[in-house]
Amino acid sequence: MLEPDDYPVAQDSEWPPAARQPTLAPDEIHLYRFVVDVRPRVLSTLVRWLTSDELARAARFRNARDGARYSAGRAVVRAILGDCLGQRPELVRLVYGADGKPALAGDARVRFNLSRSGALGLLAVQLGDEIGVDVEEISPFPDALDLAKQLFAREDFRVLSETPAPERTTAFFRCWTRKEAVTKALGCGLSRSLSDFSVMPVALTAPRPVTVSGAAPSRLCTLLPVVDPQPGYTAALATLGTTRAVHYWTWRPDD
Repeated sequence: MLEPDDYPVAQDSEWPPAARQPTLAPDEIHLYRFVVDVRPRVLSTLVRWLTSDELARAARFRNARDGARYSAGRAVVRAILGDCLGQRPELVRLVYGADGKPALAGDARVRFNLSRSGALGLLAVQLGDEIGVDVEEISPFPDALDLAKQLFAREDFRVLSETPAPERTTAFFRCWTRKEAVTKALGCGLSRSLSDFSVMPVALTAPRPVTVSGAAPSRLCTLLPVVDPQPGYTAALATLGTTRAVHYWTWRPDD
């Protein structure tokens, strides 16, 4: 039996416990939150689901905590995808595109994307269209405005510069997560200039199409409103194709 401190995660009604065999519908996104800071006895169970390549990569981290967080995150991804596919986690096979983005081997229908920051991870899963998710732990960042002026679209920088100073750090991270989610959905990562598109770092209450300079019309993204996973973090979700309903889940290992 797991104790609460073995796998700490905030409990709230907006992120209920994840179903072990969810039904994926074409008009839905399933968004899972999970923690990657776990006690050794939990980690020892999770790492049994990893491949030899993933174990080797975890061992190359200079910081042991970073390696443990990587291992926990990859293991939980396998567990969640296994639940979606009706497979054991260790049987989930992943392949990697030229841009390094992982995909399920032999099943092009199920698309997913992972993001980790600090002690928290998010995994977005849907059918059909590509998807991008990002989560960031909000921390003091006195150079936020200078970096935004260098990297962001002019309109994004204008909004940030007009944001009251006490709220500016949160607005910066909100903008950053949206940029990351869009580039991940497009499959280009941060190789695309973040000034090529505006995401407007203000509260998002409805789906917002994002026009990316140089992207084909068929590759345009939609940013979806998303509930932040817990205090001190902000998240963003982007999809290609049609707008979808978002279902929120908290993943925990079986007790």
